[in-house]
Amino acid sequence: MTFLSVPVGCPSLTSGTCLLFLLTAHSCVSFAWSMRVRPIAILFLVALWMPVSVQATDRALAPPMVDGDCSEYAALGALRQVVDANVTLSVYQDRHYVWICYTLPRDTFGLLDMRVESGALAKPMNLHVSAQLGEWPADEPDAVPQMPDSDTWWRTRGWVANWQWFHGVDASGPTPKARFVYAHGRELQLSRARFGSDPIYVVLNIARIRRADGSEYSLRIPKSGRMTIPAAIGTPQH
Repeated sequence: MTFLSVPVGCPSLTSGTCLLFLLTAHSCVSFAWSMRVRPIAILFLVALWMPVSVQATDRALAPPMVDGDCSEYAALGALRQVVDANVTLSVYQDRHYVWICYTLPRDTFGLLDMRVESGALAKPMNLHVSAQLGEWPADEPDAVPQMPDSDTWWRTRGWVANWQWFHGVDASGPTPKARFVYAHGRELQLSRARFGSDPIYVVLNIARIRRADGSEYSLRIPKSGRMTIPAAIGTPQH
């Protein structure tokens, strides 16, 4: 990102290149003034100073949209891990949020239970993504909702994900079945305001990944231990 009226490579007006630029401009203005070409000098000053406070944003990359599309992470320079032939994990963060996205093969549910630990949490939490979103203490089995209409569902705070999209009911058979639209990936966004600026530790348990032969399998990421998401950008190191 560059200032519109400052040469490329000048991050601020205190750098040597920028000071040279301003000194040269000042000399030009002084010369024009001394030659009584004052309107030109005034116009030059206006052109010089007005754009300085406006930053060019055409080159800025927007953060990911939580829509299950992991393809935008490569351009952002996100951490990328090929887990297996079907699943690639990407992690990206800025000062305020953390984004996690993993790809899925066709017609795959890719349901998620993600254990999250951080200094800002009183206890480890489980973040669940399926056709519904939910969260509960990770080490309290009794807290897991047992019914689809449980009040625990959708009581989430400080995070969001693309859940399994409901697409009506298939009533063609003897028993009606829910229909779903499958995403290309599963994507989450976590707020640093909820989970803290210090490192966040996660374990992803992904279920119902579909193989080419129609069978399904599960994945744990990482295979052992936990994955560390570094402290937020700009956080002082202790």
